[in-house]
Amino acid sequence: MSAFRRVLLIAPLLGLCGACQSDPPTQAAIRIRLDTESIDSGCMSSVCEDYSMTCGAMVMLRITDPKTGEVLLRDNVEPLSLCLQAPSSEDLCGIKTMDMRLFGIPAKNVRVEVALFNPDDKIAGQCPSPNGFELFDRLGRPQTNSKLPLAFAGSANFQAGEDSEVVVPLFCPNPEVLSVDTCTANLPTDVRAVVTDIDSMQTLRKEQAPTITVEVGEARSVPDNLGTSDFVLEAADTEALALNNLGAVPVFEDSIGKRFGDLVCSTTLEGVPQATVSARCEQVPFQAPDLELQPILIHKELVDAALLALGETSFPDAGIVIGRVVDESFSPSAGVAVTPDSGSVLYLDDDLAASPLGLTSNSAYFVATDVPFGSTWTASHFDGRRQSGTPRAGLIEGKVSTLIIRLTGDVIGE
Repeated sequence: MSAFRRVLLIAPLLGLCGACQSDPPTQAAIRIRLDTESIDSGCMSSVCEDYSMTCGAMVMLRITDPKTGEVLLRDNVEPLSLCLQAPSSEDLCGIKTMDMRLFGIPAKNVRVEVALFNPDDKIAGQCPSPNGFELFDRLGRPQTNSKLPLAFAGSANFQAGEDSEVVVPLFCPNPEVLSVDTCTANLPTDVRAVVTDIDSMQTLRKEQAPTITVEVGEARSVPDNLGTSDFVLEAADTEALALNNLGAVPVFEDSIGKRFGDLVCSTTLEGVPQATVSARCEQVPFQAPDLELQPILIHKELVDAALLALGETSFPDAGIVIGRVVDESFSPSAGVAVTPDSGSVLYLDDDLAASPLGLTSNSAYFVATDVPFGSTWTASHFDGRRQSGTPRAGLIEGKVSTLIIRLTGDVIGE
């Protein structure tokens, strides 16, 4: 276990006395730790990883008079009070890289006060006025009834000009104010996507990848005129991923400035005229910091053949579903009955025309026009093999919703 994990620690410089000439330089490192020794500290752990900081934090540093509690002045003019904002982070360890500095500390015994609070509680976007809140009592202990809810706070005396560092023990009055649920959505998500070509059942070729656009987002429901909801995935709902074509397999990746729910959609678009966006939606851990996605590329020729088989003269506003069944070696599997939990299926024959049979042909393709978004699918072969995992797919307005069902092994993306 690292020293930082054992005790939360920040070691910035407490500035140089720029105004004084004969006095020794007043510089020091501030070390802060979570106080688990005091009975009333409220800290359940001294480990920074045990405290969430998804909202970020406003970190306030003040130099006060130990006798009166008043904030001291630099050169008798400027209050020795500073606020720095820490960005959203998984946990409190995110503040360890902050560089906090104050200059012009009087060379005498002072009190260093440190307080962390929710950034949304700062007044008019500024650091609270030096003496505007009773944050600490005369002994330097955090006030539990302060009008400004403190997540962490503490103080320690420091002999400026003599001591080289000061350790400030922090109480934990309200650590939860830095981790309300609405803040988690603002954390970044590292997304990595490897595209599968549904025709070849292989990943994209390196020369093919630059012609493909890949984006990631979440479908959202919109009311229709029938009292139910349709699902859409529009440009405003998605973020583009950048192509990394340096490795053996093309990868589309980026850090997206938000967290996702438990059903994430990745889209692909082929760089040819009149191509249709295909969307593959996968079940993922809720608000996961990292996502490994496997979007599916549907070529325009397959979409055109599916529309012809369905008797459609243009792409339906409600969208369509195109899927394929493969065996354990990812080869097309014939003789499979595919069933969504709601809606019906049309199978395509070897020539991608409508098949009169109620099973997959050698092409192993199937299509649907009435399967609701997020539906689960089952598949069964006459020899008793069934689908693996819980594949999901359903209609998204104006999109081809895609899925690949594997009879043995894992469903792609599961």
